[in-house]
Amino acid sequence: MKACLAHYPGWPRRDQECDEFPFASTKEGAGDGLLVNGKRLRFENASARAVKTAHNQVAGRDLWLFYARYRVVNSSKFWVSVK
Repeated sequence: MKACLAHYPGWPRRDQECDEFPFASTKEGAGDGLLVNGKRLRFENASARAVKTAHNQVAGRDLWLFYARYRVVNSSKFWVSVK
């Protein structure tokens, strides 16, 4: 969210959300960070962009369907092909 605040003037807007890559739901993602020896390490090496809320919600549902369909659990490895 800090990245969107810094790089997108006027954000947050009612019709936009901040989305990140790698996905916040992954170990490498821009979510809450990794817990190491009781200390939370933040991931700052991610890309973020202000996107339309409707598009972000569809993408989020698709990601969770992928996790469910392919039984992706904690520490599962998978790759993302970007076209």
